[in-house]
Amino acid sequence: MIGRLFLCLMLSLQLIACSGVGVNAEQKDFKAQYIWGEGVNAVHICNEDKEYWVRAQPKTLGELERGYLRLTSTPYEYVYITFKGELLNEKLDGFAENYDGYMRVSELLTIAATVPKNCLMKSVKK
Repeated sequence: MIGRLFLCLMLSLQLIACSGVGVNAEQKDFKAQYIWGEGVNAVHICNEDKEYWVRAQPKTLGELERGYLRLTSTPYEYVYITFKGELLNEKLDGFAENYDGYMRVSELLTIAATVPKNCLMKSVKK
């Protein structure tokens, strides 16, 4: 009896995991200013006063880095990006401790050298 109950529980958990329930539940489209360099990998969401350390899969990080290097001539310039992502509720560590949290960038939609005038950077409260 216990073996059957355990088997049913495991199958139920596997079905839930495979169904995608809860995966990317907080995904949104974002517009932001992005900055990259040694010790910096952050987004400042347009018209907000918070900056977030970027977390992403290696492929997406590579796209961000290549796009950034193609569009900038000196380190630590802001570029404009649109992306799909979500805020993460995780303990900050390392360089990220200087930011308001982690932002998962799951898909880079666009990257441009010119930041639109309607993407204001409010002063960051620290």
